[in-house]
Amino acid sequence: MPNARLPQEIVDYIIDLLRNQTRTLIQCSLVSKSWVPRTRKHLLRTIMFEFRSELAAWEKAFPNPLDSPASYTRFLGVGHARVVAAISEECGWIKSFSGVVRLKIWSYSETLSPSKVFTIICSLPLLKDLDITCRRIGSYDHEDIPLQYPASPPLTGTLELCWARGIEATARRLLNLPNGIHFRRIDCTWYREDDLRWIQALVDGCADTLQYFCIRVKRILIVTPHVFTLQVAYIDFSRATRLKAVAFQLEDLSDVSAVMALKTLTSDHRDLQEITICLPEDDSVYDRQKTGEVHRQWVDLDFFLARLWKLNAFRPWLIYTTGEEEEACELAVWLLPEMTKRRVVKLVASGFSSDVDWHRGDIIWHLSSYYT
Repeated sequence: MPNARLPQEIVDYIIDLLRNQTRTLIQCSLVSKSWVPRTRKHLLRTIMFEFRSELAAWEKAFPNPLDSPASYTRFLGVGHARVVAAISEECGWIKSFSGVVRLKIWSYSETLSPSKVFTIICSLPLLKDLDITCRRIGSYDHEDIPLQYPASPPLTGTLELCWARGIEATARRLLNLPNGIHFRRIDCTWYREDDLRWIQALVDGCADTLQYFCIRVKRILIVTPHVFTLQVAYIDFSRATRLKAVAFQLEDLSDVSAVMALKTLTSDHRDLQEITICLPEDDSVYDRQKTGEVHRQWVDLDFFLARLWKLNAFRPWLIYTTGEEEEACELAVWLLPEMTKRRVVKLVASGFSSDVDWHRGDIIWHLSSYYT
């Protein structure tokens, strides 16, 4: 049958099945212009401006924001501080990306400007997920924190924040948004001493909605074990009673901020199902520790484990340890009496090998299988 055409609904169904096959969709659109209106919602769903040249190419292709297909974009990525600055200076242009629900901004070679970042954020009315990464430690010019914003997106999804310069400027702006913040997940990296109080402010600001919290500690805390309760700053979860999972990734065995933070969990955290403690895997970290110091670090875990037993006698808890096999085995041996008595903790120890004492290895295998 010459000029035979598939029904429109079948073509739409085929295109939806090919939504992740970018090259195929482009080729089909080049062959038949009738595919263009149907494929662009998939082809333009994710747009990345990693270089200034890519931004210039987009502006050349779509000089008029009113005719731009930017409304199909749901995930917008902006890399490099200069691209962020260029976009923020053209507020009318960025507003054409009105359907964006996820924004990722990153810069590794230059420091981002918080005010320019928030110019972009406040131009996206449907934004839910926000990911900001700036590994550059250099300073930026002083910028006044605006007391009011004309509008703010819902911000009800995930906040990922990694700012080596310090998160204060970003956190203060988030907390100043007129509609507040309502993130369900916060994933942040702790670089500087002052960062912790701003992380705490973000947790409290999302206390009614926060379900998942993860913090990566990229600093070394050297604390004497028997006096650490007087010196260590930590996150207080007492207000975030809707938490379902808490995770800590530590850089040093002497860092007990996670231990102190988990002490703030109470019986009000009825939805909490998973606690993850990731210990360092770098051998150089362990080389700096004496055997006795490592052992005392495990004993310090009693401060939060004792509290966990009281939360819910029938709830399985996950304590995930990574790192040296022998230390993980020692933890398993130390926990065994309480685990067999209460059966409220599931221990998954990873990385142990055949050269580990078979008795300890057997305990880990037993706990990993029995409490699954």
